[in-house]
Amino acid sequence: MLTLFPHFVTGEDAEQCFAYLLDERKPGATVENFAAELFRGVIEECESLDNLISSNLNNWNIDRLGNLEKVILRVASYELSHKVEVPVTVVINEAVQLTESYCDEKAAKFINGVLAGIAKQLGRDPLSDPGEWIDDFDDDESEEDFINLDDEEDEDSDSD
Repeated sequence: MLTLFPHFVTGEDAEQCFAYLLDERKPGATVENFAAELFRGVIEECESLDNLISSNLNNWNIDRLGNLEKVILRVASYELSHKVEVPVTVVINEAVQLTESYCDEKAAKFINGVLAGIAKQLGRDPLSDPGEWIDDFDDDESEEDFINLDDEEDEDSDSD
């Protein structure tokens, strides 16, 4: 999302933004590959993702959505349609949490409803879709391959 937002809003070079983010964050191979697939997939399929989103906007036009909401919906829609190993509830919850963090509760409820409709349209019922098990998961990956999204302040306050 950090690289897609400037690309869609200001037209910045998406690959350059992505390379910069990877250099700054230095994720492990698993996270980098997953992020690259989402990043490139959203850019390549933006028009079809927007059509999928639009078909789930009741009495609403995609052009009326805020830029951040559009990016969140595009990423989550790509994930719902292409990453069947990720449970629907995880995709929707992550999108809602991002929206709550950067927008407001009303926008988060809206995102939740749109994504639930998209999941249903794709035949992925949030209540019965556990995702697909990945048999070739590499258990030997180090913790460095995972990004810790917790703030340091939160970690300090948890130990109190």
